[in-house]
Amino acid sequence: MVTSLIAQPERNFRFMNFGIKDGMPEKYVYCATQDSMGYMWFGTVSGLYRYDGHNFKYFKSTINKPGRTIANVLQAVFCDQAGNLWLGSLNDLQWYNPQLNTFWSPDENIKEVLDVKNSNILHFSTDSKNQIWVSTMNNAFFKFNPKDSSFTHFKKIIPNKLSSATWRVFETSNGNYYSVHSHGLIHFNPDNYKFKHYPFPGNQISNAYYDKSLNKILLTTYEKGILAFNPETNTLDKYFFNNETLYKNHLLCLAKGPDDKIWIGSYPLFAIDLTQKDLKIFKPEINSEYSLKSSKICNLFIDRQQNIWICSYNGLSMLSRDNQQIYSLPLVLKTGGSFEPSGILEVPWTKELLIGNPGSGLFNIDRNSGESCLIANPLEAGNNAIKNLFKSNKGIVYAIDDKNLFRYLIHEKKLVPVSTLNIKDKFADRFVNNVVDDNNKVYFGYRSGGCYTLDLNNFKLSKIIKSEIDTSNVNNKDNTLIPCLKDSKGILWFTSNPGLYSYDSKLNRWTNYSSYPEFSNLNQAYSLEEDVYGHYWIVSLNGLYEFYFEDLKPVVKNYNQDSKVGLNDGYLYQIKKEPGTDKLWIASGKGLIRFDPRMKKVLTILGQQHGFSDIIYEFIITDDRKLCQFDIGVLNILDLNSYKFNNYIQPVQISSFKIEDKEISLQDIFSNEPYHIEYSKNFLSFEFSSLNMSNSNQVKYTYLLEGNDKEWSEPHNRNYISFSGLKPSKYVLHLKAINNSGIESSSITKFPFIITPPFWNTWWFRSLFLTFLGGIVIFFLRFRIQNIKQEEKQKQEFQKKIGDVEMKALRAQMNPHFIFNSLNSVQKYILKKDHHTAAQYLTKFARLMRLILDHSDQNYIMISSELELLRLYIEMESLRFDQAFVCHFEIDPKLNAEVSEIPSMLVQPYVENAIWHGLLHKEEPGNLYLKFLLKSEDLLEVVIEDDGIGRTKATELKSKQVLKKKSYGMQITGSRIAILNRIHQIETKIIIEDLVKDNKPSGTRITITIPIKTSMS
Repeated sequence: MVTSLIAQPERNFRFMNFGIKDGMPEKYVYCATQDSMGYMWFGTVSGLYRYDGHNFKYFKSTINKPGRTIANVLQAVFCDQAGNLWLGSLNDLQWYNPQLNTFWSPDENIKEVLDVKNSNILHFSTDSKNQIWVSTMNNAFFKFNPKDSSFTHFKKIIPNKLSSATWRVFETSNGNYYSVHSHGLIHFNPDNYKFKHYPFPGNQISNAYYDKSLNKILLTTYEKGILAFNPETNTLDKYFFNNETLYKNHLLCLAKGPDDKIWIGSYPLFAIDLTQKDLKIFKPEINSEYSLKSSKICNLFIDRQQNIWICSYNGLSMLSRDNQQIYSLPLVLKTGGSFEPSGILEVPWTKELLIGNPGSGLFNIDRNSGESCLIANPLEAGNNAIKNLFKSNKGIVYAIDDKNLFRYLIHEKKLVPVSTLNIKDKFADRFVNNVVDDNNKVYFGYRSGGCYTLDLNNFKLSKIIKSEIDTSNVNNKDNTLIPCLKDSKGILWFTSNPGLYSYDSKLNRWTNYSSYPEFSNLNQAYSLEEDVYGHYWIVSLNGLYEFYFEDLKPVVKNYNQDSKVGLNDGYLYQIKKEPGTDKLWIASGKGLIRFDPRMKKVLTILGQQHGFSDIIYEFIITDDRKLCQFDIGVLNILDLNSYKFNNYIQPVQISSFKIEDKEISLQDIFSNEPYHIEYSKNFLSFEFSSLNMSNSNQVKYTYLLEGNDKEWSEPHNRNYISFSGLKPSKYVLHLKAINNSGIESSSITKFPFIITPPFWNTWWFRSLFLTFLGGIVIFFLRFRIQNIKQEEKQKQEFQKKIGDVEMKALRAQMNPHFIFNSLNSVQKYILKKDHHTAAQYLTKFARLMRLILDHSDQNYIMISSELELLRLYIEMESLRFDQAFVCHFEIDPKLNAEVSEIPSMLVQPYVENAIWHGLLHKEEPGNLYLKFLLKSEDLLEVVIEDDGIGRTKATELKSKQVLKKKSYGMQITGSRIAILNRIHQIETKIIIEDLVKDNKPSGTRITITIPIKTSMS
């Protein structure tokens, strides 16, 4: 029995509807445009909105004022070549720069500008010269020249008594200009205002669209459908597409979409397939999430991704190009009712699919034409369902119910009984899987437990007892064993609850992998697939398992929603290999997943918004790459050969940047310089978008904050992030997006910013503080050093004063010594009655005393004065000792004795010592040598040399004296030298040498090194 089905394949269209949940509260949405960055902009009853793919944002003009505002019925928005938005409302014209966030308006003191603002702007368009044409309701149309920013009014070309309302202005491919009005078209010359009117009776025209590919101006009308005006011949085709439905609806707008479709806005939405000459109607529905909800459609806009935006008086909708590629075939009987398939099989050598019917029999469907029929069970019609389908190694198709085996005759399209199966178990539900081995033996199992084999060579049936192949399962009542796959080596693979088994039919050997801990959570795994790399993939209600061998050792990995592979659901039901590629397809509780086993990541997720069911249990992929997904009452078909995955992706745009919830101008974001943020305002929030309007809810984002993070974040659907408590430092926010086809942004969006430290933690403050602190330390050190120097100076001055007192005391001691010795000599001459000599001696003594008195209070005297004092003293001593010695003076000619000074009476004691202890004890006259030699500019060497008896003999003679005299001259002089060295920081040296001749003492040499001073007086 063959019964026809009502089935005609048609494309699924899934709309995205926007409302308050998305930030679009307005019901009246009049127009749309897309800017140079990719943002969508909308004119609404209350003004301007922007959409970034995730949320709508309202933009309030800063120059609105009573009577001049874009917040009152914004009917026209347009993006010009410079990226500026043109905004036309009932009573105003404004411009807006999205990057600078700046509104401005032309000067209404100019008559033409005032006329534009008062004209109720309806539409903007541009021409090949980048001139902007402004169509209005009340005042015809205007031309804006960007070179001089002037407006030109074209009202005078409108024929008298006709409405000046202008819907559109077009420039055609051949450079001709046309304006469209309700009463017809006007062909005009913008340079000389010449025009020609092409009327259309009845004021029926409501809108227009110029199609460059057709080179026609398509006109929508209220009751005449779609008209086509040919600018080459200036003729009007009354009927562009002849359809009664279009004539009965007021057509309000029109646009040319992808795949050569004409979209018409009315109270419903129409789509004309020019290739198929087919009309599709989309009526507003409120029950289905992805049905069209917009009504009374006033504007259609197609963006750069070929998405169709539907503006209406009842909200905003969008039809993504990606959401139009899946075809559906309803599985509905003529008698009514639908069914859920219970087994699917591709019929060999045909384009047909066999679908098991849980009620009775099979359905045969031609997946290309949609023709279908019901093939009844010939034995138990209406009672016994077909529960499994499989093919033998020779391509013969078999079907089984609870009791019987059937062969399917491909050409006759009928079932023929082959054998009665001796199955003792009562099936609780349908079979789930089957696998045919190389020996033409089919293995089939069912969910409630049990696995059977059927030898298709002799139709012998047998049951596999799980405890016989798994001795660890003896006490386990679970007998579940699901055949899933025959791999590339001919090995059969079975899943269990839990566990994994393989069977080599050639060696009759079972291998149990159930003992691996990773398989302990393997729950309800009914499907397994081998990829092109030799890895096995198992789907279950606990995610995805990967199983492979490495160095002959099994490796098991589990991937779930918490893993970094992109799974959006943990409930997975089926897995299939995509022919001709290395990709896998997975059925899940949230759509159909395309998976890359090499990269270990989800590439695409197709769900209800694309035309599939959200919860997908079963699907097959045919040899000619048709993915067929079954649900109750419907067969969804995706042609993998022609399916256009979403390849559109662009760098992420930062749409909002806030610091402590305060919005920052986007102009600062687009700057190349890092943005500086105060440390005390350290709560940052970013919103961003890839501006991928097609299925933007499936776009994922990942970020890395350089300076804080080491790895990219896990991809997620959130298009916002926030940071708080960042330490003062330099940061760069890196952003990239991954679209719903798994394609990443080609470049990374970067936003550098700097958290500035508090002023006390800045380098300049630290430098200033250290400088200040260093200054204080230096000040105190200098102050302390100055005090120490002052104390030292005072100490030195005090010591000098003490030294001066000591020097004066020493000179006071030495002067009496001279006087005492000299008076002794005078006494001697008086006693000898040598009055002449005594007088001569007294004269010299008087002069000597005068010199001593003159210099008694001076520490330093001229060398010339010292020489004079020494000569007088030596002459007196020579007189006193009867010329017992001769003195020889040697003065260095380089020595300037008149300006050079030395300590006073420093040499005399040593001269006295040479005379008294060296020369007076010599039997024959002696010699005294006195030399003043200049060693350097400030150093004098005085040599006192005698040829007397020497120090040894003198000491011997002195020791034999009965009356010993204590000599003070040498002692006093030594003390003076020590004091002088200490006070004046000088170094006076004395060297005493014993002279020897023929190994006998021959005198003494005393060398005194004296620093000299130079007197400038």
